[in-house]
Amino acid sequence: MANQQATTLENNELISNELDFMRNLHTISLSVIGQETGNIFNELLATAIDTAEAAKGIFQLFDDQSGLRIVAHKDLTAEFISLSDSIYEKQATLYLRPGEDMIIENVEQSAAFLKSPILAVLLSAGIRAVYCKPLFSRDGKLLGMLSTYYSAPHHPSGQTVRLLNQLSAYAVAVIHYLHTAEAAQQQQQQTRALVGELLKEIEGRKLLSELIGPQDLKQALAGAITSIRNITNCQSIAMRLEDQGDYPYFVWEGFSDEFIVQEQSLCTKDETGNAVLDETGQYLLECMCGNVIRGRVNPELPYFSPGGSFWCNSTSAVVVTAGPKQWHCQTRGRCRQFESVALVPLKLNETIIGLIQLNDKRQNLFSKELISYLEILGERIGAAVSQWWVRKKLETSLAELRKENLARREAQQKASQAYQQINQILERITDGFFALDNDWRYIYINAVAQKYWSFFTTAEMLGQKIWDLFPDAQPYYHQYLKAKQENIAVHFEAKAISSDRWLEVHAYPSPDGLSIYFRDITDQKNIKQQEQEYRTLLEEQIQLLNLDPDYTFIHDEDGKIVFWGKGAQRGYGWLEQEAVQKDFKNLLKTRFPLPFNEITAEVIAKGKWVGELVHTTKDNKQVTVRSCWLLRKQGHGRLKEIIEIDKDITEEKKMREELGRLETMKLVSQIAAGISHEIRNPMTTVRGYLQLLAKKNQYTEEHPVFKLMIEELDRANQIITEFLSLARNKPSALTEGSLNDIILSLTPLLEADAASQSKGFQTSLLPSIPKILVNTNEMRQLILNFVRNGLEATGPNGNVRISTYLEDHWVILSVEDNGCGIPDEILQNLGTPFLSTKPGGTGLGLPTCYNIARRHNALIDITTGPSGTTFYIKFPANPKGR
Repeated sequence: MANQQATTLENNELISNELDFMRNLHTISLSVIGQETGNIFNELLATAIDTAEAAKGIFQLFDDQSGLRIVAHKDLTAEFISLSDSIYEKQATLYLRPGEDMIIENVEQSAAFLKSPILAVLLSAGIRAVYCKPLFSRDGKLLGMLSTYYSAPHHPSGQTVRLLNQLSAYAVAVIHYLHTAEAAQQQQQQTRALVGELLKEIEGRKLLSELIGPQDLKQALAGAITSIRNITNCQSIAMRLEDQGDYPYFVWEGFSDEFIVQEQSLCTKDETGNAVLDETGQYLLECMCGNVIRGRVNPELPYFSPGGSFWCNSTSAVVVTAGPKQWHCQTRGRCRQFESVALVPLKLNETIIGLIQLNDKRQNLFSKELISYLEILGERIGAAVSQWWVRKKLETSLAELRKENLARREAQQKASQAYQQINQILERITDGFFALDNDWRYIYINAVAQKYWSFFTTAEMLGQKIWDLFPDAQPYYHQYLKAKQENIAVHFEAKAISSDRWLEVHAYPSPDGLSIYFRDITDQKNIKQQEQEYRTLLEEQIQLLNLDPDYTFIHDEDGKIVFWGKGAQRGYGWLEQEAVQKDFKNLLKTRFPLPFNEITAEVIAKGKWVGELVHTTKDNKQVTVRSCWLLRKQGHGRLKEIIEIDKDITEEKKMREELGRLETMKLVSQIAAGISHEIRNPMTTVRGYLQLLAKKNQYTEEHPVFKLMIEELDRANQIITEFLSLARNKPSALTEGSLNDIILSLTPLLEADAASQSKGFQTSLLPSIPKILVNTNEMRQLILNFVRNGLEATGPNGNVRISTYLEDHWVILSVEDNGCGIPDEILQNLGTPFLSTKPGGTGLGLPTCYNIARRHNALIDITTGPSGTTFYIKFPANPKGR
């Protein structure tokens, strides 16, 4: 009884499986009939997996190009899918046969996988059993493969094999159906394309017929763009034609008036509104229209055709993907309101005479075939336009010829009058003039020329050969003969035949003889002689100036350099070719004690000026010079020139300033020594009594006042301490040490100071900096003073950088800030005691730093400007510390 029940249950399950299988096939059939083919392969695979009671599956289609390719899969890893692609390539037909299924009940026991790396991938994907069914057509052609995978060893039942065989046959029918539908769709598309090409050709022939022999070119081209609009179904079309070097719109349809006005000209304009020329002398054309018209295209780049056209079906995509240097994607912007844009050249042979512009706000309007057809139309339209131009030019030429015939008759009537006027002109000109015929006979002599031959009259000379009258006229003979034989104009200078006057002679040949003009240049020759003498003197002066060790150059009264000596090259760094013709005030960034115009006026009036200037060298170093300006003697009418001789007194001035500072320090030292104790003793007494009074109960309410008074006394005491430090003359105890170590020990403190003010602090230290002789405490005080001054000089988000480096056997400590700089009036007195720009400042910090530097045999240099200030403290390197 139990066996009978089990058999009944098994039969019911088989019937249920059959019903589920039939329902799935029915659903797939409805999808195919309704042409909802997007998920057919997924549905076939799902049915196979359910029928086979599998865990995973894959559906592959075969084609001759790529072999078996995956079209549907379920629950498979990327590694397994990649493995399937590599296994089932074009070799699939070599090992798959009709009716031969691949059943592997346990992949770990299969001989095909035991020593293969495929086994690890299968196991990693959770596959333990495989059932593959190749799909073949009736004529034995491989169409695809349907594979199911199991997560445990498995042997398919007879019902599973039978149902999968039915599913495979159904899948083959579906694939055949899809192939047939695809072929029908392709045939339908080809038919539509042929009809479209036929309609396009009909419209194109209509366009060309309207261009043959038009009387009104604008009307004909307007009809042409209407035909192009019918061909392309484009919203906006226009044509540009050449007009005096520019290419404005000639006809258009579908564009707004505002667009046409804004885009009318393609010429690049300069700041004054004038058109800019390119290197060939043509107008420089902008935008993509200009690129197409000038032939600046590259068919290897996107958006260009071999025929020289530009086209794209999505300008928004071009703008997003194009880089800033992709010139072939750049436009002036107004065409970006359209998605589909095409620019097709109008050609006459290989010459571009304009272009067709097609714009549409829809995407994907153009194709390569359509652009090629439009290029053919562009060549035909270009030829038609050229023929119209030729005909118009011919008509214009005929009209001009008729006018020319009328003008010729009027000219003949005026010829005799003109001849008389020419004679009058030749007699009135200040140059001598005479004419010779082809036999060298005089045929005309004006009155000026006659004066040079007083021993002959005009009547005696006319009709005579020049060489009979003047047989020894050299170099006239050779020059006149050269003009006739070579048929060229000759120009030469020579002395007059009958006097010592110099003449400038010009001889012009013609078919009728030779025309000669001459004029007296004796005075000019004398001036040239004087100029040559002056030039020789100038060269001697330049040689002397170049020997001068000082910095010497010459400039005109406006400051333009006309001579740049060797000393100036050495001192300021610029070569002669870099300096000449430059304004020295700008080149050297000169600071004057008086306005330049006043100094120049004094030189012109008195012949010289002496004073101190500050120049800046090529490497941006400021040099103080004692400058002597001398007025240079010139010839009559020449511009005034000034010789500037500069002597570098930078170090001398620094020494003077240092001596002044030392004198001030000496005075401060004497004052400090005399009054420091006298001030501190009463202050100590006052402070003690204030502390005693503050402890008494009756003065409890006055405690804040006592506290304030004590703090002010302490502040005064601190000032005295700094004052005493400033006045200190006792040599410091110097020991060998490293600047880097001192800076690194202070870095946490300085970083904390900067952070508390929301400012930055950085260090840049040369690792191998030589050691120097240093007093560590004094050096810490110097660094703290300079860095804190720098932080106070900067605004919000200020920054201070401290650096060390080696330069010409000097160890350099630099403190740089990005503040507003130091004013000139402060800079000149920097280091003077009690000079301070800070509210509540004592003005003793920098003098103390200068004193410390002096005790270390160090020098302090400063560069300052609107972008910040840098202090350079230069220590002599300790040779033993290297």
